[in-house]
Amino acid sequence: MNTKTELILCQSVFDALSFWVHGFKNVVADYGKGKFNSKLKRAILEANIRKLYLAYPTNEQGNKSALKVVVQLRRDPTQCYRITCENNLDVNEFIIHSKSPQEELNQQITKTEWVDFHTAEEKHLYQ
Repeated sequence: MNTKTELILCQSVFDALSFWVHGFKNVVADYGKGKFNSKLKRAILEANIRKLYLAYPTNEQGNKSALKVVVQLRRDPTQCYRITCENNLDVNEFIIHSKSPQEELNQQITKTEWVDFHTAEEKHLYQ
């Protein structure tokens, strides 16, 4: 990851700390379900973040919250990518079941795909 232009956004502080402990220092939390706001958006844009990795839970609420972020950034130069842990686990659960958390988290980041706002529902990424 390019730590100057890429950022991981988590829904919870615990998930952000889980990334931090395993070597991913460019991570922040939005402090809860759907709490992404204009201050955080402005900070992301002012920091010139070009890739935003959304590490939200892979459940209905997490998917809705991630889509809200994508919607708010759709006209900005920041591109959103969705991190989904295997078996719909959240980051902490994923780490608990991992034999090599740093390596496996990096693999999850590497295999992310760009989230196109217009086709998100079509691809059934967000329902």
